[in-house]
Formats: sequence, C-alpha cells, structure tokens
Amino acid sequence: MPVVSGSAPSDFGRVGFIGLGDMVTGSIKRVFDQVGVKPGEIPVVGWGNSQDTTAEVKDGYVNAAMWQDPQATSYLALSLGAMAAGGVTPGFNITVGSLYDKSTVDTYDKLMSAK
Repeated sequence: MPVVSGSAPSDFGRVGFIGLGDMVTGSIKRVFDQVGVKPGEIPVVGWGNSQDTTAEVKDGYVNAAMWQDPQATSYLALSLGAMAAGGVTPGFNITVGSLYDKSTVDTYDKLMSAK
C-alpha cells in the first residue's frame, strides 16, 4: 500500500494510505484489524468499485472512495470519438466518476448490489 506523508511542516508525522485498486481499498479493515489500527486512525482514500470498499467506507476504515463506471467511461469515450470523426467538435467535459464518503456511500453500494 502506498504511504503518503504531508509536505507542509504541520503535516510531518502524519501518514495516510491511497488504495490503488479495489483489492487494496477493500482490504483495509482486515489489515488494520490485524495490526491494531482503529477505524479513522489513519486516513485512507482509494478506488471504490466494489462492495468490499463500500463496507470499508461505512465502517469508517476508508474516508473516501472513487466510483468510476467502466461501461460509461468506454461508451462515452467512443461516442466522443465518433462525434469528432463525424466533424462535430466535442467541446465539453464528461464526468464519469464520483468521489463518495460515508454521507453518500449508500447510493454506490446499491448501484453495485446488482439487485
């Protein structure tokens, strides 16, 4: 797991994790429990495309996670490419990801539940 330390003098001594992948972010609770780290004691952010990660957010082990819909990303990129190939200048931005935390996690948990 990548460890991040602050660069400002007031941040020295602080540590946080960036979970680069759902296998990492969704395993924070298990790892922290094994070494005696309590929820919220070390800030964690990372990928959030699994219910393992939404559970970590709900339990307070992960502060925020990034949801990115792979289908939307691919579809919209191909659509923009087709527009450009057809002479239409795609002059706008499309957001296909969202950062969620404890206050919005239920939306993404439900999205991934396949119910």
